[in-house]
Amino acid sequence: MHRAAARGGEIPGRVGGERAIVETMHASFKICVCVLLVACGPGSGKDPGTTDATAATGTTVGTTAETTAEMTAGTTTGTTAVTPTTASPTTTASSESVGDESSGLECAPQGLPACPVAQCIEFWSYDCPNCDVFFDTVRCFELGIGCSYPLQHCSLPMPCDRVWGTGYDAITGFESEEAAICMLTALRDGTPGNFEVLWGEMGDEGINYMEVYSGGKDTVYIEWDLDCQGCPESGALGRSGQLTLQPDSYFDACLAMPDTASLIQCVFGFVDFAAGSPPPADFVPAFTTGQCASLDAVCPG
Repeated sequence: MHRAAARGGEIPGRVGGERAIVETMHASFKICVCVLLVACGPGSGKDPGTTDATAATGTTVGTTAETTAEMTAGTTTGTTAVTPTTASPTTTASSESVGDESSGLECAPQGLPACPVAQCIEFWSYDCPNCDVFFDTVRCFELGIGCSYPLQHCSLPMPCDRVWGTGYDAITGFESEEAAICMLTALRDGTPGNFEVLWGEMGDEGINYMEVYSGGKDTVYIEWDLDCQGCPESGALGRSGQLTLQPDSYFDACLAMPDTASLIQCVFGFVDFAAGSPPPADFVPAFTTGQCASLDAVCPG
């Protein structure tokens, strides 16, 4: 006996066929539902609880609220992240620009007055930190002292070779004694020109340069400069008025029987000195009287 007949007397046939058809349709429907759920699940961006129409238009309240919340959160996060990045470089650039402008004004003064002439011989020691001014005597002096650079660097011919008293902290000789004799002779005779005198050794400590400018007989104008290779942001210099020369008899005595020791005294008037230091404040060249005919710090005419 068939199992259907035993339950209710139903005999396989048309009814059994129809039931088989119904069961087949139910199975097919389940398969379709499963396929739709997989195809239209959360991964596709469509809410499984909405229809195609509501998913496309976003009119469902739940979906709209979630979308709005996501958009608001995204907008807030984006604004917070972008704003500091845009503002920070602008502020930095503005600050740097203002700083550079201020430093430029402080480190490049304009229209400075002339340094006053107060006495026959004047010396200045100066420095110019914080302005990145290296080995620029003129600018460093003006920054450090506050008046315009006072040296003239007169353009005059050089009748003699330079007179260099050699030695680290004491003058022990000359680069050329002939140059010293040439200068003393020219000063006695009133030969116009520029006579270069220096003492010390070439090194980081510095060497003193003295330019003696003669316009002829009786007076000279003198400028000093400490050339220090180890002092990029500092220095010392000086100048005179119109210094009167020693009388001819002084030069005659120096030139009568010159030797190294007598020439050192006739040209410099000292032996010992502080290496890397300018001349002392009371220094006057031995071949001058130390007195000024005038305080005019000008090149010979």
